[in-house]
Amino acid sequence: MDRPSLKKIIISNLCNITELEALKDNDINLLTPSGIISGRLSKRSNEEEPTNGNDVLAETMEGFSQRYKEVYNIKNSVPGNDGFIILENVTIRQIGSESTCILDQLTVFYDQIVGISLGKITVHS
Repeated sequence: MDRPSLKKIIISNLCNITELEALKDNDINLLTPSGIISGRLSKRSNEEEPTNGNDVLAETMEGFSQRYKEVYNIKNSVPGNDGFIILENVTIRQIGSESTCILDQLTVFYDQIVGISLGKITVHS
């Protein structure tokens, strides 16, 4: 069976370390082809963690993920770069534009992530 990609493991682990007390004030900044997505890890951060019953997006994504795993007989993490993380308090900054988009939550698929950093973004004009 395919293993998760190194990219997926690194992104998952970096996102999860923001749960540590020393790093709790850091945003997760994901570079994508469309721009920079900044936010906080949802309490239900990826398809491998259970939901708490209070999050419609997370529960919906969990249901889709569970059905996918059942149909394709996948026991653990989905293979390769397949899968997602859920961010909350999200800001999307388009590359080459000053416009931003604010969302309560966003599901980000691993295959769309080009890079990751932790911390606050400083915008210079």
